[in-house]
Amino acid sequence: MLLVAQTDVTQVYLKKLRSTAGQIALPEHSTLPLTNVTHLMAVDYSVRSAALYFSDLNDDFIKVLAIKDAGRASLKKILPVEGTVISLALDWLSANIYWIDNKYSAVQVAASEGKYRHVVLSDGLYNPTTVVVHPPTASMCIVDLGGEHGIPDPTIECAAMDGSRRRILWKRSLIPVGLTIVDSGTWLYWADQAKGSVESIRLDGSGHRLIRRGIHGLTLFTIGDGKMFWTTAARNHAIKVWHSQLDTVENWWFQTNLKLVDIKIYSKLYQQGRNGCSEKHGGCSQICLPNPQGRSCWCTTGYILERDTVCIKAVICSEPFQACSDNSKCIVKEQVCDGNLDCHDGSDELNCHYIVNKPQAITPSRTTLMQTKPFYEKKTLAPIKITTKKPVTKKMHVQPQTKYKSTTVTVFKSTTSTTTQIPPPRRGQKPTRPEVGKWQNPSLVQGVKQSDLGSHACNTETCNMRGDCTVENHRIKCNCMLGYSGDHCEKEEPKSTAGSIVLSIITVLLLVMGAAGIFIYFRRQRSRLRASSTGSDKTLAIYQKDNQPEGDSFVEDETCINAAYDPGQEMSTPLKTSTSTDL
Repeated sequence: MLLVAQTDVTQVYLKKLRSTAGQIALPEHSTLPLTNVTHLMAVDYSVRSAALYFSDLNDDFIKVLAIKDAGRASLKKILPVEGTVISLALDWLSANIYWIDNKYSAVQVAASEGKYRHVVLSDGLYNPTTVVVHPPTASMCIVDLGGEHGIPDPTIECAAMDGSRRRILWKRSLIPVGLTIVDSGTWLYWADQAKGSVESIRLDGSGHRLIRRGIHGLTLFTIGDGKMFWTTAARNHAIKVWHSQLDTVENWWFQTNLKLVDIKIYSKLYQQGRNGCSEKHGGCSQICLPNPQGRSCWCTTGYILERDTVCIKAVICSEPFQACSDNSKCIVKEQVCDGNLDCHDGSDELNCHYIVNKPQAITPSRTTLMQTKPFYEKKTLAPIKITTKKPVTKKMHVQPQTKYKSTTVTVFKSTTSTTTQIPPPRRGQKPTRPEVGKWQNPSLVQGVKQSDLGSHACNTETCNMRGDCTVENHRIKCNCMLGYSGDHCEKEEPKSTAGSIVLSIITVLLLVMGAAGIFIYFRRQRSRLRASSTGSDKTLAIYQKDNQPEGDSFVEDETCINAAYDPGQEMSTPLKTSTSTDL
């Protein structure tokens, strides 16, 4: 356990702590070699590297004291800050440093050596005082004491260590101190100075518990290794350090004359695990922040993120150019509020007022003005047939008119040009159908100025890189490629599977026909062989009949054949085959 006083830090060994009450002297302890410190404000400790991170009231740096063997130590300034750091938390897996200072109502983070920094949380914070992290689960919790006079109320909230998944856990505390995440990142403990209580809650916001109550003069609190510690003021400006097991109600204490500003508990078992930034900095070129799903990469001011991991230097624009809000591109002043999205983030078309003129004579089209009719006359928009062609990414500087099968719109009669705000479509944003009520106003006219449809009307983004842009009679037309449709080729048509089904059926039929042909072929061959064999047998039978004497009569009885057989009568010459035509 660390007892943090104004000018020194004392290590108390919990294994040597006796469970006795009324101990006057400090238990077995050692003092860290801090020098030139006027008033410690915030500390955190890395068990892995045996390094103490701290901030001083009169110093604009976060420093680290690396404790080496034989009691040697080295002090180093690693992170310049503005104002006074009042809370400090170390991600011991990635060496990122989180802090809160008295100048900004925000939680900031910096890489291990302080070269890159990023604001993690700032929206909705009034008076943040404490930040704690649990790197293995990528969890971060803070205390916000709220605005003046307790409005809004103090809150305890948690988020991922990259600022995502932010949620409020508890809103009924008065002055919470000693915020600590324990039990493998599932429970959050704290003490309330005003109520004199010790409380806990799960990090999902459930299971609130009141552990202790009625602690008078409570100032500091911490918990770890199944023990909780808190301090109260004693006589003669001394401080009592109380300790108790979580599962018991017995309390013990020892006394110290140190002017404590904080107490912490650390152990090797507690600082273990891994997260999305613990190895090779998560592949991020500057700042890697863990979250429950893995990690997210961030860039410091003056850089922009590309391909999710690489930070490149933002562009610097000189006159007459100016930079987009994301510092990714330089544009001229004439490109601001010109109806075209020239910046990747669309910042050049924010908060713009567009003047829209109604042309003299028009026909229903996707990019022209709605034709005005007499008062309360209704007009039905017919569906528009769309052809497809090679895509070319372009963005229209007016809001495209959405196609409907049958839509009735009430239009007011108007004969003069009107002015309205029509924001340009965002990159990749689908056009939406305006509500009928919005068009029941004579000052609202959908369209663009005829003079605006000049050479600048078709740019590289008008048809979303999915068609060719042309200007015909002061009207923009997109010829979309196959598979895309819409006024600006913004719709992707579902691919038909009829062709593949027909091809599969044809392939199966061809295979069946081929198998049938092979079967018929072999069957015919077999029939021919049988016919040939039958013909040969018939020829041989005719030959034997023709060469048999007329008077001879053969009996098929085997006995008769054997009795009639005389070896001496065997022919002495071979039988000659006749070649006469009678055969």
